[in-house]
Amino acid sequence: MSLMDDFNRNLLLGIRSGWVKWLTLLLTVIFYGVIIVLIEPIIGLPLAVLMILPVTTAGWLFGVWGGLIIGILSLPVNIFLFTLAGETNLASLIGGGGLFWHAGVLFVGVVTGRLKDLGDKSKQTEKSLRISEELLRKEKAIMESRVEERTKELRREQKALKEAKEQTDLGYIQLQRERAKLAVSIDNLPIGFVLTGPKDGILAINEKVKEILDLEQVSKVSEIEKKLLGSLNLHKALEKAKLTRHQYEFGEVLLEGKFLRIFLNPITMPHDHREFIGTAVLIEDITEAKLLERSKDEFFAVAAHDMRTPLTAIRGNAAMIKQYFPFQLKDPSLREMVSDIHESSVRLIGLVNDYLDVVKFEQKKTKLHKETFDLLDLIKETIRQLENTAGSKGLYLRLEKEGIQLPLVSADRNRTSQVLFNLIGNAIKFTEKGGVKVTVKKENGSLAVRVIDTGSGISKPDQRLLFRRFQQVGEKILTRNTITGTGLGLYSSKLLVEAMGGKIYLESSQVGKESIFLFTLPNAKS
Repeated sequence: MSLMDDFNRNLLLGIRSGWVKWLTLLLTVIFYGVIIVLIEPIIGLPLAVLMILPVTTAGWLFGVWGGLIIGILSLPVNIFLFTLAGETNLASLIGGGGLFWHAGVLFVGVVTGRLKDLGDKSKQTEKSLRISEELLRKEKAIMESRVEERTKELRREQKALKEAKEQTDLGYIQLQRERAKLAVSIDNLPIGFVLTGPKDGILAINEKVKEILDLEQVSKVSEIEKKLLGSLNLHKALEKAKLTRHQYEFGEVLLEGKFLRIFLNPITMPHDHREFIGTAVLIEDITEAKLLERSKDEFFAVAAHDMRTPLTAIRGNAAMIKQYFPFQLKDPSLREMVSDIHESSVRLIGLVNDYLDVVKFEQKKTKLHKETFDLLDLIKETIRQLENTAGSKGLYLRLEKEGIQLPLVSADRNRTSQVLFNLIGNAIKFTEKGGVKVTVKKENGSLAVRVIDTGSGISKPDQRLLFRRFQQVGEKILTRNTITGTGLGLYSSKLLVEAMGGKIYLESSQVGKESIFLFTLPNAKS
């Protein structure tokens, strides 16, 4: 666009603004008035035709209505102006010719206004078209930019989707491989494996389960529960494991001549232990191991029984030598050797007797002689017999009881005495400072006896070894502690207490502080 075009456009815009329009019209009318009043009388020519100037100007500036109004007003304006100019013949202005001329002026004003309106509309339309085109151009550019950006996003998403699909396919293949490995591993386990679902379903099972339980097909947990019914309430055990989230072990389950060991382990999500997946059930056939153990026990029982007679003779002869031949034992070394023989024979006889006692209990060959007696008196008697042992180590040994009258108990008195000797004797043996306290209380239809010592305490790993045969706390695989013992005391005590209808367990223990062993015996019926 040239500078002249800019000037004309700006001029037109200025002229068409409000006050400029009126000023232009006013100047045109004044110019016409000056011509009529001053110039026409001088030159003597009819200049009324110049009235067309303000009319066309009004039409051009204000449109049809402007041209129409100024055209109508042109007649009275001319009359007024000619009067000012001294014109006396006004009939020609009002006559037919004058009216026709004024009508022509009015027509010119209307046509000019109409043309102006049409021009304005055309320009407005053109302007609207330009604006629309500009908007469309901008919108097109925006849409093209959006389409291009979206196309790029779609390409990125398509690429990411392709990569994700490849990773998913690879992960699926790996998952299938891992599942196959897991299935093969489970099938090759030497024990039965069942993974139960939250309900009655089975998530995984191996063939060993069917072999051990003698089942052709297993698809539900209830089928295994039905098979074990009478030997073990598996349904109740599974519900308990699910509720408590604890592991449970059933050491000996007798099923149709087989000895089974069953282990339950509830499984939860690693990140949220409240989300229960199922329970892993391990079933092991320990029949051969049990028969081998029984054969071994019978062999050792026979051997131990045969050893008891010569050991008794050794103990007796050693005691007689010490008592009746003191002059022959003047040599300290000889006297020490005889004492070692005597003490070793006493210990071996105790070991043999304990072992034979345990074997008889395990084989159900020992009969209990239940009677009603005062447990408190038996505890006092046991404490009196062990006071010297505790005193020799500088330990206290005392009894604490409730002030109320304690009921009698129904149990085997001699076997109960054996349990007391084991628990109190162990407490004295493993305590170096302080002492041992025995308490008796009524609890839930039973008498509860607690043996509390101030010894070294028992660590968590060692607590799992308690009440096992030939096992002592703190015992190492390749070394022995200086404290001697058979490792049968707690094991035999457990057999005895449970056979008499009670319970025995480690209630609590803190390393370096104390241990509390508890056993209960049922009250005698009144």
